[in-house]
Amino acid sequence: MRRFFVLLCLSALLAGKAPAQDLTSQALARFDEMKFGMFIHWGLYAIPAGEWKGKYYRGIGEWIMHHARIPVGEYEQLARQFNPVKFNAEEWAQLVATRACATW
Repeated sequence: MRRFFVLLCLSALLAGKAPAQDLTSQALARFDEMKFGMFIHWGLYAIPAGEWKGKYYRGIGEWIMHHARIPVGEYEQLARQFNPVKFNAEEWAQLVATRACATW
C-alpha cells in the first residue's frame, strides 16, 4: 500500500521530471520520515451518519448501533439501502495523494 501511495504521488505530481527510481527512493524516505498513514473504512453506519430517529448521537459514527441501542433486526434493514455506486477508490486515492504530496 505504501509503495502504491508513493507511486500515486509521483505520477500525480512528478511524472517525467526525474528518473523514477530516484523519485521513488526519495518519496519513500520522505514518507517514512513523515510517519503518514491512513485507514479508511465505512459501512452501514454511514447511512444514519450519527442520527437515529431524529436524535443525534455524538461520537464515533460506527458506534451508533450501540449508543442508540438499535436492535440488530432494525439495524440490518440499513443493508437494503447500502449501495455505494458512487464510490470511486481511484478518486479517493488521487485526492489523498495530491493533498499529501503537496505538503512535501
